[in-house]
Amino acid sequence: MSRLNHSQPTFVRHARCPELMDRMMQRVGVAPVEAMCVDGGLAWPEARTKCVFCPRAGVCCSWLAGYDTHSTPADFCPNTKFFESRLEDATTGEDISADAELMPWRLQQLGLDPGYMKACRTSTYQELERVCASCKSRLLCARDLARGDVEPGMQSYCPDAPTIDALVVTGGQ
Repeated sequence: MSRLNHSQPTFVRHARCPELMDRMMQRVGVAPVEAMCVDGGLAWPEARTKCVFCPRAGVCCSWLAGYDTHSTPADFCPNTKFFESRLEDATTGEDISADAELMPWRLQQLGLDPGYMKACRTSTYQELERVCASCKSRLLCARDLARGDVEPGMQSYCPDAPTIDALVVTGGQ
């Protein structure tokens, strides 16, 4: 796919941006069927329109191609909130977009007991919660956790990674 830019004619962007949005949804783990049902189907065309007229399409292309490893969709995508509203775990149907659920879920998938951590390592657990709440990589985190890919990529986007790694090494003690 050629690079998109805001100065291209609208018909060119209109033809290529839906593909870009589809790739973004696949990358962050949003099911198109679920997304099309938001707000009685009215949110879908609005999200597509935001994509077509997005002045950051080039940034999006670079991110999707893997050239930009230091940002997240939340940093540049006008549809981040739309994607977050649809991010669900395909296996259980449970909403996994809430920040409060991501960190304990990650700990559990890494073999650590979140209940134990909360009760016995209270200050560490509270610090993990604080850092997680301000994280800009919710979509990436939730996508990886939903897929069971708890470790791959974590070092590149999770600000809690060093603390979590230390807990894994010590067994949470």
